[in-house]
Amino acid sequence: FYEGKSALCEDESKFCYYNEKVFDEADSLSLLEPYNLKVFQTYILSFEISNISGKVYSSENNARFRFKNSEDNGASLSEILQIIDYNFINANAQSSSQANLNSYQIPELQIQQMAENKSISLNLRFKPKKTGTSNFLIQIIAGNEIDFEKEISFNVEAADTLSISVSPEFFGAF
Repeated sequence: FYEGKSALCEDESKFCYYNEKVFDEADSLSLLEPYNLKVFQTYILSFEISNISGKVYSSENNARFRFKNSEDNGASLSEILQIIDYNFINANAQSSSQANLNSYQIPELQIQQMAENKSISLNLRFKPKKTGTSNFLIQIIAGNEIDFEKEISFNVEAADTLSISVSPEFFGAF
């Protein structure tokens, strides 16, 4: 049973992207798109990607996974969404993780033997460091070709708003 967004399976990319979830740790809530976050609050992002093509992604074709907080479709690194830690599970069900990363990208990770119907998954904690709109860019690269690419957009707002009221509301002229 799956609850949440439906799978995004694209014949052109030969991958299925599914089980995307964003969880607000402070409020203990799962968020829905569009993702509106509060600055300095911790969130958990998780998703899976399956290979639905006949192509095998492995060390032979230098297949790797790239994930970063980016602007301009990956052209530059953004410093809005800071990654605290992550756990990546490659196509051979081997886990790769890092605690206290505190970076805006994770190091490129080897996919291993990602044959047809094999999957990779990522579970990470992150914290918005300032307000604004930002994206996480997900890529699967084989050789020099980007075979899969997806952006997840976030809008980061201030945690608290400032409200000022003046009493009395009307000042008469002297």
